[in-house]
Amino acid sequence: KWGDKLISLKPSGEISVSNASGSYTLKSDGNIELRPAATVTVIGNVEVQGTVTATVDVIGGGKSLKNHIHTGPLTAPTGAVSNTGAPV
Repeated sequence: KWGDKLISLKPSGEISVSNASGSYTLKSDGNIELRPAATVTVIGNVEVQGTVTATVDVIGGGKSLKNHIHTGPLTAPTGAVSNTGAPV
């Protein structure tokens, strides 16, 4: 026990930290499980050597990866600017 947190090392090799508001577990396969689902704040850089999967959306610089649009291209023959649709 550390303050209001309970730290457990499980026989499976998992490490769990829990308190009244929830828990997080470093799983033996390297995954991290948060209960209840939570926002994770990272200060600094994150490097991923693999796939990042999001079931809802990814936001970068305030732009939605799922719903963003681009300005342009110029349409022929008028040369007017139009917007692309959202990604499919």
